[in-house]
Amino acid sequence: MQDQYSRTQLLLGAEAMEKLHNSRVAVFGIGGVGGYTVEALARSGVGALDLIDDDKVCLTNLNRQIIATRKTVGKFKVDVAEERVHDIDPDIKVTTYKTFFGPETQDSFDFSQFDYVVDAIDTVTGKLELIQQAIDKGVDAICISSVDATGLDEKLQEAQDAGIYVSTWDSDVSPNARALMVSQGTADVLGPMLVEMAVDSLKERGVDVNGEVKYVWHFSNPSVSDQNSWYVAGDAYIKEKYPSWVAVNEPYYSNQDPAQSVSVGESILDAYADVDAIICNDSTALPGQCKAAENKGLTAKDITITGFCTPSGMTSYLENGICTRWGLWDCGIQGAMGCYLAAYISAGNTVKVGDKIDIPSIGTVEVLANDALVAGQETAAENNGVVLLPERVVFTAENVADYNF
Repeated sequence: MQDQYSRTQLLLGAEAMEKLHNSRVAVFGIGGVGGYTVEALARSGVGALDLIDDDKVCLTNLNRQIIATRKTVGKFKVDVAEERVHDIDPDIKVTTYKTFFGPETQDSFDFSQFDYVVDAIDTVTGKLELIQQAIDKGVDAICISSVDATGLDEKLQEAQDAGIYVSTWDSDVSPNARALMVSQGTADVLGPMLVEMAVDSLKERGVDVNGEVKYVWHFSNPSVSDQNSWYVAGDAYIKEKYPSWVAVNEPYYSNQDPAQSVSVGESILDAYADVDAIICNDSTALPGQCKAAENKGLTAKDITITGFCTPSGMTSYLENGICTRWGLWDCGIQGAMGCYLAAYISAGNTVKVGDKIDIPSIGTVEVLANDALVAGQETAAENNGVVLLPERVVFTAENVADYNF
C-alpha cells in the first residue's frame, strides 16, 4: 500500500487495507453527510468511489458541508468532491453522476458493481428506492438514518421479511421496522442538556436564570418522536428547576427544511422581540434560527440561541458571535455503531434487552427496551431495542476545533 496509508494499516492490518483498496463504494447524496463520508472513505484508502448528486454548491451550504467554500459556490458538488478526493489520493478511481436519484433514474445504476452503498439522501423517495435495491440484491443488512419517522416503515418491514437485518442511527423509524436503534441518548439526558446549555449562555450575558426567562422551542415537527421526547423532557425539567420561566408560545416547527428554519426563526423574533432564549433541538432548526438572528442584527449578547447541531454547521455563528455553545454527539461513532450492530445481528448473533455487546474501539454497550426513548413503545423478545451512544459533547470556542464533522 502507499505510504500515506501506513498509519491506517498499523491500525487495521494489511489484509483489511487490501480489502479497502479493492472496494468500490457508491455515495448517494454529496451534501452535509455525504461530503464527510466521501472524505473519510478517501482518507481510509477505498480504491473506487461513485458519487451521485445533481446539485451545485450554494452559499447556504457553507455552514455545514465540507466541500463548500467560497471558491466552490456554483460548481457541481460531485465535481468538487472528485477534485477533493484526487487531492487526497490521485489514484482513487472516481465516477461522477450529475443526477437526482429516484425511481425515474434508478435504472441508470448497476448496483451489482458496488461493494457498498452509502445512503446520504435527504428525500424519502430516494431512500425508498435504495432500500428496494437492497432487497432486490439480497443484502445481509441495512444501516440507515431516517428523514421521516414513519415514511420508511413499510419498505423496511418488507426488507426484514426478506431476511435483511435493519439498524437505525440518529433518526429512527418505528420499532417494528428495525432491529436496533443507536440513539444519541434518552430524553431524560438530552432534555435537561438542552436546557442547561441555555442556562449557561443566559448566565454569560448576565440574565438571572432563577427569575423570569421568556423562552420558546423550535424544532422539526412533533411526529419526529425523539426530538419531541427531548422537548417534553426538557420542558418538564424547566418546570421543576426553573419554575419562573415562561414559554411565550407552543413549539415552532420548520420540518427539517433549511429555508423554512430561517423564515420560522425570523417569525419568532418578530412575534417576541423580548424573548430571552430559543432552544432548537434539531440540527436544521438551530443554524436556521441563528441565521434569522444574524439577519435581524442580533448577537449572543442580545438573545440566547442553543440546541443540537454539528460543529461544522455552527462554527460561523460562533465566530460571528451569534451563539456561544451548542451540543451534539459524534455522528461518525454513532453511524459506525449502527453498521457494526447490523453486521453483528446479520452474522447470526441474537440479542435481547439487557445483553451487552463489545464494539471494537468504542466499548461495551447495553441493549435497552424501546421505551427508554419513547414511553409506551413495545420491544420484541429478541433482536429489537435501543443502544445508547456512550457520550455527548457541548461545543464552545474552547473545544470546537477539536472536532471535524
